[in-house]
Amino acid sequence: MKIEPETKQNRNLDWFDIYSASPWMSMPMPELKMSRINIYSFYALGACIAPLKLLWYLDDESHYTLLVAAKASLQSFKDEDLALLDAMEKPIKELQALIDEALGLLKNGGTIRVEGGTERLLNQSVKDFEKILEAEAPTEHTYLVEQIRGFSIPILIAAADKNLAPSTLAVIGDEARKDIREAGRCLAFELPTASGVHMMRAFERVFRRFYKTSRGKEAGNTDIFKLIQDLRDHSAADPKILNVLDQIRDLHRNPLAHNVFLNADEAADLFDIAKSAIAAMARVLPLTNNERP
Repeated sequence: MKIEPETKQNRNLDWFDIYSASPWMSMPMPELKMSRINIYSFYALGACIAPLKLLWYLDDESHYTLLVAAKASLQSFKDEDLALLDAMEKPIKELQALIDEALGLLKNGGTIRVEGGTERLLNQSVKDFEKILEAEAPTEHTYLVEQIRGFSIPILIAAADKNLAPSTLAVIGDEARKDIREAGRCLAFELPTASGVHMMRAFERVFRRFYKTSRGKEAGNTDIFKLIQDLRDHSAADPKILNVLDQIRDLHRNPLAHNVFLNADEAADLFDIAKSAIAAMARVLPLTNNERP
């Protein structure tokens, strides 16, 4: 493979294209008081800021491009919603002011490189910025959510109800969907018992509507066991579905109601089992005006 020699022109262009428009560092997640962190963006920040300590050793043509890239990246960092920015406010302002001063010299003063007192101040300002960032970054509450089987972690966190078909979501009701979303978040954040409780709440909400549709009357507060028996005796509900519902009631819902704790595998299994049962019941539920797909 032939490698073309690097030129000042293509090197400067590559740098500007890649780093001057810094990517987002944190993206808010819908309905959650948290943000998704873009790890690469911190690399980009360092790639823009650190070279300002080396201006003395770099060719003249690099100075302006590096300063523009650093200014854009620093502004992107400043606009983030990160707790450490409270402590970083002063070094960010000082570094921004020096970058603007250096850019002013290059554009208005006719010089082609940053040197002398301005170069030394920039060097020290970057070091101060890095020192405070090094001290504050470990205090930022950032965590890694590990993969759970074959689940999509972003979907579990933001919209776990999307694990069900649109036709199912269209009839189960908003409250059941909310519980499924909460179950997914708890599963993703390693709160397995809470995930199970929310999934069983969703299951029970849908079951009571299933009972009303199959039996033609309200379930009220009657125990699920009695309701299933009533469906066996006085409805045309599919016995196979009723067997599954009774199994979930006996093996999962009842234990969770009596202070049983789940581990991560049990919670993942329950999520899938309840999801299948909800989908089966949804096939006989009507679409009402206050429901949405």
